Amino acid sequence: MKAERLQQVSPIFHQVVELPPEERAAFLASACAGDAALREDVERLIAAHERAGSFIEAPAYEKAAMLLNDKPTDSRVGQLIGHYKIDASLGKGGMGEVYLASAWKLINL
Repeated sequence: MKAERLQQVSPIFHQVVELPPEERAAFLASACAGDAALREDVERLIAAHERAGSFIEAPAYEKAAMLLNDKPTDSRVGQLIGHYKIDASLGKGGMGEVYLASAWKLINL
């Protein structure tokens, strides 16, 4: 949509979405003053707006409880990685996990 057209459509769109659905047709008839193309543009924006709904389906605090679970699900404690033994988990976040490790001396057989 070109900038000039957007300047025509935008104020009408913002006004009409604030109205109850049953009042929208009468408002559009008046606001678009017989310009069928303008009305179609506004109606397409309204339809897209209603399909979009809320992009945040649930508040963050509802999802946070699952993310803050203290029980490790895939603990590496006790595993050997190279010459290191994982002794404890120090913390985890969105970018990874931090472990305390100690050098593990391999026994020659």
